Amino acid sequence: MFTQKHYPTTIAPETLDKYLATGWHPMGQAMYTCKFNFFNSRLFSTIWTRTRLRDYTFRGSNRRLMRRNGRRFRVEYRPFELTPEHELLFNRYARDFKGRLSLSLSMYLLDERDRNIFNTMECRVYEGERMVAYSCFHLGETSLASIVAIYDPDYKRYSLGYYTLLLELAYGLENGFSWLYPGYVIPGNPRFDYKLRTGQIEFYDFGTGVWRPWDQFGPEYDPLQIALKRLRHLEAMLREKGIPGRLLYNPFFEGNLFGLHSKHYLEQPVMLEVWPGAHPMRRLVAYYDERYNAWVLALCELERDLFLGFCIMQDLGLDIKDPNMMNGLLDQVVFRFANRPEQLIPHILKFRDHLTGDESFDE
Repeated sequence: MFTQKHYPTTIAPETLDKYLATGWHPMGQAMYTCKFNFFNSRLFSTIWTRTRLRDYTFRGSNRRLMRRNGRRFRVEYRPFELTPEHELLFNRYARDFKGRLSLSLSMYLLDERDRNIFNTMECRVYEGERMVAYSCFHLGETSLASIVAIYDPDYKRYSLGYYTLLLELAYGLENGFSWLYPGYVIPGNPRFDYKLRTGQIEFYDFGTGVWRPWDQFGPEYDPLQIALKRLRHLEAMLREKGIPGRLLYNPFFEGNLFGLHSKHYLEQPVMLEVWPGAHPMRRLVAYYDERYNAWVLALCELERDLFLGFCIMQDLGLDIKDPNMMNGLLDQVVFRFANRPEQLIPHILKFRDHLTGDESFDE
């Protein structure tokens, strides 16, 4: 629900434009969108961005960086062609990279296929005859999608990753494109904030499907803050009734997309657990389902494959022992839909006893 992936066999320039304009982005040889991501043991919103190229002007600091680097380096634009030199530089970059990264550029960009469904350009940066950085970007009809920037760690002081993004902007301006889509930023995590330094940034409002100027962004447009506000309201309401609850985070919410064990995982990254600790393997959870604009009460089973859970949570950088971080929730039965959260309360009371027994849960 919050994360989707499409696998087109071909993609026309105007089709890529439509995907990008609705909060999707290329991922390997697929199109991908998401609202949430786990980084460093925390859940964050992902906010898709774009730079408006119509009437675009480079900021003074960006012009200075381009002039400084332009005196030292030579730049080439060309249709992308994967070479051993690309992979060697990717490997050097990967050894210095802090975080998760594909094993090769071929895997990252092409899913290790021989055919590329995108019209991909690259920007190469040379010192003399040595390639010290490159970036790859896909061409739509009126849009550019920035995909990856790789640089030699020995040249880190030259900001070559950001420099190639500015070079992509320059390419878009020179060739009459209207938009550059650099991917998402993550409120509360500065790792991707460099994308905001270009200026003339817009963000995608999931609620209305409208692109808005970045200076309008606030909690009312942040999917995680919206979800937490709803859940905390429900938690306070239950507390008044003497019903305990706690926020629960589910790192496996994308499990169905990636086919983990062919099971059906609950597609909710955060929810409110009711009667926490009442059963070692069952969880009664409440959440707001945006697909139906309704509150849901669901009884879930925990993923019993502890080794799978350990590997995935470790890969995501999550704390295995965090009691609020669930080791996979299998979506077993959904009990009720409600227009208002208080309508869940009678059903929450009803199902408390079920958590401690072995009864069937057929509705």
